[in-house]
Amino acid sequence: MAPRSHNLLYLSEIAGITFNEKDEIFLGILMKYQLQGRYPDY
Repeated sequence: MAPRSHNLLYLSEIAGITFNEKDEIFLGILMKYQLQGRYPDY
């Protein structure tokens, strides 16, 4: 069962997927907008 999390970096770590530093920064930015889209009052 997948953990309940929106943290893309955490989920990729659990899945064993590694990213370079540039991609990790992009995922951090992407998470910010994903949260705003899913939870507009966040």
